[in-house]
Formats: sequence, C-alpha cells, structure tokens
Amino acid sequence: MRVPNEAASPWDQCAEGLAVRPIASRVRRHDGRIPDRTTDGSGPVLVEDGASLSGSEQKSCTGLPVQLKQATAEAHKRLDRMIIEWEPFASLSRYSEFLRLHDHARRRVVETFGGFAPHDDWARRAATVQRGLCRDLRSLGGRGTPATTSTTWSANSGLGVLYVLEGSLLGGQRLAALVARTLGPHAPRSFLSSGASPNNRWQLALAMLSSHRGDTGPVVAAAVTTFDVYLSTFGRVI
Repeated sequence: MRVPNEAASPWDQCAEGLAVRPIASRVRRHDGRIPDRTTDGSGPVLVEDGASLSGSEQKSCTGLPVQLKQATAEAHKRLDRMIIEWEPFASLSRYSEFLRLHDHARRRVVETFGGFAPHDDWARRAATVQRGLCRDLRSLGGRGTPATTSTTWSANSGLGVLYVLEGSLLGGQRLAALVARTLGPHAPRSFLSSGASPNNRWQLALAMLSSHRGDTGPVVAAAVTTFDVYLSTFGRVI
C-alpha cells in the first residue's frame, strides 16, 4: 500500500490525543470520486492530530507539556501510520469499526486508571464525548460503552490521560467534514465533532498541565500507557 504524504497542519506536532495527526490520503467520496485537495490546498486529511501546540502555544507552554510530547512522540508516529494505512473512512463498515475501536480503547483506559480526567468538570466533559460516540455507534448498528462521570482515579494519572484523549479531539470538525464528503452527509459524526467545544478545552488542558507543580513522572507514565492502550487495541484489528 502506498504510504500517504503528510499534509500541512495548522498546528505543530506535539503528542496525540485520538490519537493521530493530519495526513494526505486518497479517500473515495460517497459519490465515488476521489478528493484531490482540502479547502486549504494541502490534500485530503484522513486523520487529524489533536495533541498539538501552535507556535504561540509552544512559547507559552513549558515543562510538563514538553515532557509529554517527547515521551509519546514515537508511539504517536506508530499509531498515526497504523490508522492512516488502514483508511478508516473508506467505507461505512470501516468507519463503524474505527469508532468501535475508539470505544474499546476508552473503556480500557477507564479500566486501567478509573476514568478519563483529573476532576469532575473534565469527567462530565468525557461523559459527553462518550455519549456522542455511543450515538454514532447506534446509528451504525453497533453499541458503545455507557458514559460515566465517576471519579476514582488519581489527579496525576488523570492529567496524563487527559493530555492524550483531549488532544485527540482537536481537528474533529475537519474530520467530520471529511466523513460527510466521503461517506455521505447522513454518516453520524457526533464523536468527531465533540472537539468543537465553545470554551476551548484544549487551551484549558494546556494551562492545567503547564501549572502542574507536582511529580511529573506519573503524568508522563499515564500518557505513555494510554498510547499503549490505543496501539494494542487498534493493532488487534489493523
């Protein structure tokens, strides 16, 4: 299979969240055509990296975000390539499996750490995202894991998980638009659209990470483990 070239990104690469960055790939539209370019001229985006920092964000964020980027960079690249070559938007059945794997990975993260986030507000956010994922799966004939707002995890591990999963939601609007173009306007896109939060959750997450004054080791370890969960989950199918 031809390996697609990377497309230009509005963000500099930083770490992950769903884990994947912008890539140019030839994907068939629902009308049978193959899109040649995105609206910005960079080529069709197959998967969008979330956990990224813009130039100004990189200047304002130091310490923990930089450690997280460095510690997860290799796993990020592996997960990128794995999903990109699989072409998750090539058909509705492939897209449904893509969502099912996300659901399974998120469930395994909860089993590993007890939850998704360092406190109740982020737990409610994670539950909202999970409900959207469940709606999409139901629309495609599947079933997702029920959302929960229970908070039994440690703050340190919660920060590491938050970095990965919240980052993965960035760029979701572009991915949702790609799904509509390739699979048709009625393809469910609640999960991919959940990154378009009105109060910019990614900025809030970066601020929380940058202000962390405790031991960074458990945070970095949790982020690395979260990537491992995604790699093993997708690796079983792809």
